[in-house]
Amino acid sequence: MTIRLAPLRPEDVGEALTVQRSAYVSEAQRYHQPLIPPLVETLDQFRADLRIAIGAWSGTRLVGSVRGRVDGPRMEVARFSVAIDFQGKGVGRALLTAVEAAAPPEITPLLAGHRGRQPRQPTPLPRRGLPPRRRTRRRHRHPVADHGEAALSNRASSVGRVSGTPNSTAASV
Repeated sequence: MTIRLAPLRPEDVGEALTVQRSAYVSEAQRYHQPLIPPLVETLDQFRADLRIAIGAWSGTRLVGSVRGRVDGPRMEVARFSVAIDFQGKGVGRALLTAVEAAAPPEITPLLAGHRGRQPRQPTPLPRRGLPPRRRTRRRHRHPVADHGEAALSNRASSVGRVSGTPNSTAASV
């Protein structure tokens, strides 16, 4: 399977919002919170947040997207979604690697948000790649008050070699 990574354009927003909503429905159901931000975000709100936005395509189908938000010298993963039938196949890892590469040079750590209700510090990811994936078990499940930050999967996956032009890359996953 070949996945093409490229910046999201304004004309991609409708499809990206559809993928985002389908990916977050299970989270909303799990926590009994149907109005989490990824599910109620509008097209205009999405379009306004395209400064650092990467999409993943399988053929002509958009199968995932990630958006980064820069705040001073740091960037956080703001929205991150992969179509359900492509989860666990390395698409998410490829997207996170691409959004990290798209960060302005003055950005030091890439930050991944957290799940759950308890306030915590975001988890810094090293600049030279993502940390090894570990399987963990959650001890407590809390309703999610705000899904404005990434909900990263614990599934193990591997990504093939990424190559291509700065505006578009292909990854074998």
